[in-house]
Amino acid sequence: MEPLKLGPYNITIERPVLEEKTYGSYEGFPDAVIKIDGRLDGKTVVLTLIHELFEAVIDMYDMPLDETHVRILELTVGRFIEDNSEAVRDWIEVLSGS
Repeated sequence: MEPLKLGPYNITIERPVLEEKTYGSYEGFPDAVIKIDGRLDGKTVVLTLIHELFEAVIDMYDMPLDETHVRILELTVGRFIEDNSEAVRDWIEVLSGS
């Protein structure tokens, strides 16, 4: 997977096999890396990516949010995207200049 751009940062995405019950992780130093367990697929990968992107934002901007907040954001935003996928596709076209 190509690195993802998050503001001025490039985040490398890796798919190793992680410890049991660990879906993903974010490491910000020295290079930004999101790891998503290689055994995951489908919707779980997308929700884990959303979760780890929130972790990255929190780390990069030193925001005072904890894991409970991140889980709420992950599930809420994931469900929002799922429930409004046509509108989200339209917004992506607008934002990308397509």
